[in-house]
Amino acid sequence: MSRCPLRTIGRWTAPLLALLAFGASACAVDDMGFIAAEFTEGEGALVVDVYSLGGQLRTRSDDAGFTLGVQRRSYVFPRDAKDSPDPGWQFFWLSLPETEVVAIDTRILGLEVWTTSSEASLALGFKASTILARVPRDRSVAMMLAYTPDQPSQTRLKYCEEERECWDEF
Repeated sequence: MSRCPLRTIGRWTAPLLALLAFGASACAVDDMGFIAAEFTEGEGALVVDVYSLGGQLRTRSDDAGFTLGVQRRSYVFPRDAKDSPDPGWQFFWLSLPETEVVAIDTRILGLEVWTTSSEASLALGFKASTILARVPRDRSVAMMLAYTPDQPSQTRLKYCEEERECWDEF
């Protein structure tokens, strides 16, 4: 009589398989679901790193789309947004600012359909992209942004009335 090969792996096999099955079937819609985020303050900016596993439907105008897989989406918001949450971690229900993002960095393994007003794309496999200095079409802004996705606390963002003012102080 042969033994089940999964039993020889160890006592953690069943919990790990259950977690994997749960994660594969997990989903999130916008800021709710199987999702976690770290909120980090920078100089003049709030960086939000959002992590999800499974399917995620996003309806934000600046980052609309659908992802199926593992992803990290990093958003840079102006720190002066009235609805900016405090730094720290949030799970399952996020409080993202309603303000338009200034930059978006994405790292995805899986399938992504991106459908913003400025671009539409389809990706299968690994995708890494960064969109910096997003400014609405109807605005004219002088802005300085220093952003490194792997060091969110080092992010610096400054809006200025005159472009020269930004360069002098940055």
